[in-house]
Amino acid sequence: MKEASEIAQLLCINTCFAHLTRSDPYLARQIKDAVDRSLSDSSCPVNKLAYEKALTRLARTFGFSPEATSFAWIDTEQDHGCRDPLWLRETVMFHLKKLARHPHGTLLIANLSTVIRPEGKRWTIRRRKAYAEMIGWLRDLVRARTIPERPVDLLFL
Repeated sequence: MKEASEIAQLLCINTCFAHLTRSDPYLARQIKDAVDRSLSDSSCPVNKLAYEKALTRLARTFGFSPEATSFAWIDTEQDHGCRDPLWLRETVMFHLKKLARHPHGTLLIANLSTVIRPEGKRWTIRRRKAYAEMIGWLRDLVRARTIPERPVDLLFL
């Protein structure tokens, strides 16, 4: 799902460069367009890792905002290891450890529905139930592994 990845990238930019964008979506979009343009000029495939490297190069010039590490994003469409619940749990726990340093964090999980319903398949009752159980399981995991004084917002896209 291209739209989910694009929204996740915009949220990442808005967090990493909050001192520049000041939560202005127009400025975040301009930074995203510049990063996309620089990635389209390179020969490497555009994925989450390449995107994060491009943001790091940009941060060398402008610097990251103090809130930069208070946002984490998991794209299950690109990270095929997250298609298994055990590896998804490990990835979530890895990001929760990083987010624990901040008074308030955000964890975004994109394209989780593609784990349950592959492209071209339809939603069946069994798939809907499995998806709802996966969402509930992730909410319980995040709730159990965070302390109330340092909440983590869990977003699904």
